[in-house]
Amino acid sequence: MTDDKSKPILRIQKPDGSIHEAGVEELALINHVNYQALVTLLIKKGLIDVKELLGEVNRVHTKHLEG
Repeated sequence: MTDDKSKPILRIQKPDGSIHEAGVEELALINHVNYQALVTLLIKKGLIDVKELLGEVNRVHTKHLEG
């Protein structure tokens, strides 16, 4: 039995022509890192504050996951 988390779900062709296969765990990690970088920049630039972010995350979470 194979581990579905490591099973490739996306094939990406690199500029050199080689193919990289990414699984669920890798895609989730990439998404998390990108999200973290974006949030950090928004807070550093003063465009959002932590309370505002947490409120919006809670609102979206409730809408989509408990909804």
